Amino acid sequence: MTPTPVVRAWALLPEEAPLLHRLLVLAVILLVGAFLLNRLRRGGKAFQVRLHGVWKAHLPSVRLGSLEVMPARRLGALLHRMAGLFFGFLSLVLAYILMSLSFGLFKATQGLAGRLLLSLKDPLLSFATALLDYLPKGLVLVLVVLGTRLLLGLLKPLFETLGRGETRAEGFDAEWAKPTYTLVRLGVLAFALVLAVPYMPGSGSEAFKAVSLFVGLLVSLGSSGTIGNFISGGVLTYMRAYRKGDVVNLGQHTGIVVDHNLVITRLLTFKQEEIVLSNAAVLNGPIQNFSARIQSTGLLLHTTVSIGYAVPWKQVHELLLMAAHRTDLVLKDPPPFVLQTALNDFYITYELNASTCHPERLPWLYSDLHKHIQDTFAEAGVEILSPHYAQLRDGHGVALPPGHGATPPVAGFRIHPKEP
Repeated sequence: MTPTPVVRAWALLPEEAPLLHRLLVLAVILLVGAFLLNRLRRGGKAFQVRLHGVWKAHLPSVRLGSLEVMPARRLGALLHRMAGLFFGFLSLVLAYILMSLSFGLFKATQGLAGRLLLSLKDPLLSFATALLDYLPKGLVLVLVVLGTRLLLGLLKPLFETLGRGETRAEGFDAEWAKPTYTLVRLGVLAFALVLAVPYMPGSGSEAFKAVSLFVGLLVSLGSSGTIGNFISGGVLTYMRAYRKGDVVNLGQHTGIVVDHNLVITRLLTFKQEEIVLSNAAVLNGPIQNFSARIQSTGLLLHTTVSIGYAVPWKQVHELLLMAAHRTDLVLKDPPPFVLQTALNDFYITYELNASTCHPERLPWLYSDLHKHIQDTFAEAGVEILSPHYAQLRDGHGVALPPGHGATPPVAGFRIHPKEP
C-alpha cells in the first residue's frame, strides 16, 4: 500500500531503515520535544509574570470617549489570561507535531500520523467557515453590547449625582436615585437582550427555542412573589414611607430600618433582633414612622395614669409635668402638656404628652418617664390608681412606697355576723 503524501511528510526515515535507527530518532524526538515543551512552559510563565508586573503598570484603560469601558486592572487580567491560553495552544500544537513525527517512524503507525492531521482538518475548516459566516451577526451583537455599556455608563454618574444631591431635579427626591437607576438599568438590559437574542449563535435552533420556553415557564411560575415584592418595594420607595435609619413600627415589629431595597426591608429591633420583612407584607399592613416629623415637631411620648377624684386636677397636672421635666432627652420646647381623657366611675384618667427627638431611645425614655412619675407622686403623697386599684379601707396605710408619707399599718377589724 502506497503511503499518502500526508503520511510520507511525517516519515523522517526511508522505508528500509533498520529498527535501531528508528528507535534512536524516536529518542531524539522525545528529548527535543521535552526540552521545547519545558522551554515553552517556562517562557509562558515568564511572559505572564512580566505582564502582571512591569507591563501592567503601563497598561492604559480602554476608553470610549470619556467613558471608561475597561479599567487597566481588568485589561491586565484579560491579557494575562489570553497569554496563558496562547502558550497552552502552542504547547498542544507542538505536542501534536511530536506525536505525528513519532508515529511516522514506524510502518505500523504511519497511517495514524496522517489521520491525526486529517481528523483535525475538517473540524478546523468547519469552525473557520462558521466563524466567517457569523461575523456580520457577531458585529451587530458587539455593537449592542457596546451601546448598552455606553448608555449605562452615561446613566450611572447622572443618578449618582442625583443621589448625592449635587444635581437636583424638581419633584425628584435624592432617595429615589438608587432604586430608579435599578429600574432603568433593568429596562435597558431587557431591551438589549431582546435586540441581542436574534443574533446569538444558535438562536434559531429548536434546542434554543425549547430552552427559552422552559426558562420562561420557570420564571413565570416561580417569580410571581418576587415580582410582587419588587413592585411593593418601588411603591414604598416612591411614597417615602420610611428610609434607612428611621424608627418604624411595621405590623408587630418595631425597630430601626437598617436596610431597605426593592425586595425586602431589614429591621433591627430594640432587643437587637434582626427581622427581614418582604415589601409585599409591609405594604399590606400599617406603617408607623416615628422619625418622619422629628425635624419639625419631634415625636410625642404619651402615657396615662388614673388618679382618684379626691386629688385636685391641678396638682396632678403639676406632678406629671414635673416628671416630664426630670426625664432626660425630653424637649422643653414644645413644652409637655397634660390631657384629661376620661371621667371614670372611681378615678380620672390623665394623659401626659412630651416631645423628644430621639425615637431610637423609646423603650428607655418610657421607662425613665414612668420612674419619675412614680417618684413625683410618691413624694407628694398621692396614690396612683392606674389602671385600677381597689382596697377595703380598714385603717391600713395608703398605697405608697415606704418613706414617702405612708402611714404604718394598724390592726384591722373583723365583721361578725349579727346574732339572732
